Amino acid sequence: MKKLFVTVIAVFIFTSTSFSDNLFLTPPFIPVMTSGAPITVGLRYPGGAGYSRSDSAWVYVSGGLQDGNVITNTVYRYNVLADSWSTLTNFPDGNFWISASTVLGNKLYSLGGTYTLALNECTPRVKIYNLVTNTWSSGANMPYGRVFHSVCAYQDSLLYCAGGWGFPGGTVYNDVYLYNANNDTWRPATNMPAPRSGGVLAVTGDTLVYVCGGPEWFNPAARNTVFRGRINQSDRTSIIWDSAGTVYPGGVRNSIYGASWGNKGIIVSGGFQISTATNQCYVYSPGANVWTVQPNLLSTKTDHAAASINIGNIWKFLSISGTSNRSGTNSNTVNILTDTMSAITGINNSGNQIPITFNLEQNYPNPFNPSTKIRFDISGTSVAQTYLYVYDILGQEIATLVNDQLKPGTYEVTFEGTNCTSGVYFYKLISTDYSETKRMILIK
Repeated sequence: MKKLFVTVIAVFIFTSTSFSDNLFLTPPFIPVMTSGAPITVGLRYPGGAGYSRSDSAWVYVSGGLQDGNVITNTVYRYNVLADSWSTLTNFPDGNFWISASTVLGNKLYSLGGTYTLALNECTPRVKIYNLVTNTWSSGANMPYGRVFHSVCAYQDSLLYCAGGWGFPGGTVYNDVYLYNANNDTWRPATNMPAPRSGGVLAVTGDTLVYVCGGPEWFNPAARNTVFRGRINQSDRTSIIWDSAGTVYPGGVRNSIYGASWGNKGIIVSGGFQISTATNQCYVYSPGANVWTVQPNLLSTKTDHAAASINIGNIWKFLSISGTSNRSGTNSNTVNILTDTMSAITGINNSGNQIPITFNLEQNYPNPFNPSTKIRFDISGTSVAQTYLYVYDILGQEIATLVNDQLKPGTYEVTFEGTNCTSGVYFYKLISTDYSETKRMILIK
């Protein structure tokens, strides 16, 4: 896949900025790995999920295995900007570890896991923590009980859950299930190409990516494979998977963790390489099919929690707790990778002009060579998760121009097609309940 260069400029956006201006950094910005305040208790296999709202961000760490093989039901919250920890209301249904968690909207979801050390009681539980009211509720159970599974949020109301070990057959699965938060239902989606357990499932744009894991739950069976799945926008249970992703450069991994990583793709870290914990950190772009090395974690880690958050154009990836030696004590360390998405080079405050409706304008100039501008309006009264994609004539995504929470305003994106061939391309805007696609032509 050819490299693309994107510039994003917000013409009308925030009427005020309440966090430090030094968060707006001008590329090139070199990613840096730093330490955060240690978590209160070292854990193995907790759930990890990030949540950003307005100018603040938090990471939630739930359940897990404490030293002494003590399974816990505690939910910890890390305030990213304040660099401080607090505890929330515990799981309402007991102690669990090897569960999977994610944030969708303003709710934290904890899925599956087990309450025993023997791993033979994999549960289908779905518990939902409302981050506004600070209360727990129950969702419809997953179709089967699982551990070592992976979950990610998609758009504003969907969760994908993939793979893992458990019931009904006590084996590793390649199945994928889609949860709709609006009607609290599960549906089967297209299976992955092969069974996987202990890998990373994350989404970037309309593409699901599953990295590493293995066909068995034990570590010698780990793989370095990458599965890519294109989500059908007409039927989101329909996923076109392939096994052609460039293999993970760090080698085979199990108990590896990661998250979505803005318009750069997904990020993964650490994990267990047959018999050794590792500290590598990489970013993967499924469109370009390229891995990019990042600064190493400050210590070797496996069985850790991981999450990403964004504040403006600054993204942070957090690796929390875990262990560097499964026969020893757990770590309570917090490693934080900070980066800026290079697609964003400037944000201008132009007052309080708020569009009345959502709108995607025709690019200009059109036809273009080699660059063109795309302008769009975001209406409403609150931030909206917004995506802007570019597709080729075959419907393959070649660029994610925007993947961010945007306040109401008018935005302008410059698409650079220097390395693209002449032809017809499509750009698609998705925000809240609005979706529109327009055509543009590159002539060289």
